Amino acid sequence: MYNRDDPGPERRQSGRTRLRAAAALIVPGRRIAARLENASRGGALLYLEEEVQAGGGPYAVSIAFGRDPEEAISAHIRVVQAARRLMRIEWKDPLPPEDWIKLRQLIEREFGSLTVVEGRLPMLVWPSFQRRSSAG
Repeated sequence: MYNRDDPGPERRQSGRTRLRAAAALIVPGRRIAARLENASRGGALLYLEEEVQAGGGPYAVSIAFGRDPEEAISAHIRVVQAARRLMRIEWKDPLPPEDWIKLRQLIEREFGSLTVVEGRLPMLVWPSFQRRSSAG
């Protein structure tokens, strides 16, 4: 685990998706308010409401999904890096499919639904050409 200001080289195995969602870091005997900044298959980046000295754990994260606390995404995590109020975490176990669906829904709420277009893009603007008649 690194505890320094320099994030070091990027070793990410999967792309991260920006996502701002209410979350909480759960440490033994405490629950610290946080905000999920981004998420990937391997982990996430949290912004904590207060500085936390990363120790041995165990740690968990809870990501709000709707108003019902029972619907929250919960996962056991490892702290990869803690610098000031930012904490890079990785999932101890892969998130189950139902939690990935919830994360996808959170992304769609924030950015709208995503559309994948295969093949050629349709022409969105067709310039108006005036016909020139030949004088003669």
